[in-house]
Amino acid sequence: MTANHSPQLDALWRDPAHWSDGLFGCYCAKADPRLWVPKRNPALGWTLNMAHPRAGWWMIGTVLFAALFPVALILTVGAISHA
Repeated sequence: MTANHSPQLDALWRDPAHWSDGLFGCYCAKADPRLWVPKRNPALGWTLNMAHPRAGWWMIGTVLFAALFPVALILTVGAISHA
């Protein structure tokens, strides 16, 4: 077994206390060293372990990318159309 797939990590992942209820169902387990974990329904992809120290940086980066990409696109298209 790899470090990312062990009975201890599976037990943390299965524990409902580490999952929030609601639309997004966030995973938060300080004892789990993984940054990315499968969602409750693994067929739906992966989610961040919000208790991981780098999870905040991923969230900030995602928000900045989502905010700045359209601005860069508008500026680029505007510069090309005026050329």
